[in-house]
Amino acid sequence: MTASVHNTRLIPHAAAPHPALDSIEVSVQRTDTQLVLQYRLQGKLSALSIPAPDSAEQRDGLWQHTCCEVFIRTGNDDRYQEFNFSPAGHWAAYEFDNYRDGMRPLSVMPAVHCESDEHALLLIATLPLASAAQRQTLRLGLSAVIESGDGGLSYWALTHPGERPDFHHRAGHCLAIEALT
Repeated sequence: MTASVHNTRLIPHAAAPHPALDSIEVSVQRTDTQLVLQYRLQGKLSALSIPAPDSAEQRDGLWQHTCCEVFIRTGNDDRYQEFNFSPAGHWAAYEFDNYRDGMRPLSVMPAVHCESDEHALLLIATLPLASAAQRQTLRLGLSAVIESGDGGLSYWALTHPGERPDFHHRAGHCLAIEALT
């Protein structure tokens, strides 16, 4: 099986940094049929609100608490997909026709695994690629929402194209991953 690996770091939005979190690093591995995303959060995790492990299931509203996210476009298409992954093992998957328009749920079941200690959290999400996406360049927007113990949120992404955090913004979907075949 052929694979490509890309490593990058997320940066906090200037409007809502989180002093307890030192870094978020993301590794993306693309194979012929799937994406494996590894999010590594490092810092003082006791100052964060991290949900406890729970049953693996689809849930809406994950972006309102600590979760890792990926936005996926194929080629230069206006359509895109959004995936949210909670450290609890929950996920959400949606497809959009255009910027925040035409949202509908996707019937995709990613595998989500999480492990942590007091200084680091590793969340691994494995997504199957649709057959059409397997032959195209993917444009990814990698991001995370981090909830502090007092309920405040910080927003992390590859880039922040606006004055306010907006992970749906096309300019944030900037990591190009070429097709393998």
